[in-house]
Amino acid sequence: MKLVGTHQYLGVQMDSKFDCRTHTIKKLLWFSGSRHLEKREKRKKKGKDKGRKRRHREIRKELEKREIEEKVEVGKDKKKERQEEEEEEEEEEEEEEEEEEEEEEEEEEEQQQQYNHKNSSYNTTRTRTRKTRRRRRRRRRRRRRRRRRRGRRNRRRKRITRTKKTRTRTTRRRRRRRIGRGFHQSDRRKMERLAGLPESVVTASTLKSFKSRVRALWPSGKTLAQRSEGVGSIPRPSQIKDLKVGISS
Repeated sequence: MKLVGTHQYLGVQMDSKFDCRTHTIKKLLWFSGSRHLEKREKRKKKGKDKGRKRRHREIRKELEKREIEEKVEVGKDKKKERQEEEEEEEEEEEEEEEEEEEEEEEEEEEQQQQYNHKNSSYNTTRTRTRKTRRRRRRRRRRRRRRRRRRGRRNRRRKRITRTKKTRTRTTRRRRRRRIGRGFHQSDRRKMERLAGLPESVVTASTLKSFKSRVRALWPSGKTLAQRSEGVGSIPRPSQIKDLKVGISS
């Protein structure tokens, strides 16, 4: 089906890029739609809306900023709540401690009175003074607080997730050594150095595919003798022959 000339019939001013032969009549009809043409003309009159991207970027930035602010506020609220809860807990604990201490004091006083009553005739023992009682009370309180704080601290530590360990100098060194063990084909200088060394130094593990690596050093299409002439660090054929001993091909 030939579509040549259909664009004239449809009354569309086609671009030079548009090839009507490769498109169906449906597509041409869509292009010829009056709405499409109107839009196109408007766009031509207006010129490109250059500020659009910038405006969108600004809007996006504002939204991101708002989100961050909201998150921060939420975080602050949570922190406040947690602090309030902790304070309440501490207050409750202190109240309980005070009550317990009062009860203990009462019991002690009762015991003392009973003792005094029993041994009133030969009461030579010193009764516990108020000062010592206070001292003991303080010690108990401190111990309890320390224990509770320790527990809370550990709980807080557990909340924080462990971060990935950063690479230290030693690990980097180890990695470098690992890389250095087997050399890559691209590392020409190391290749040349190894090719010129005696067999005792060049081990089989470092020269697994020695032939292919040596071949990579010289341009193809030349004989070994030609290649070895006038090239300083590259080995002569005799050296290569010596090296072949003990290398698993």
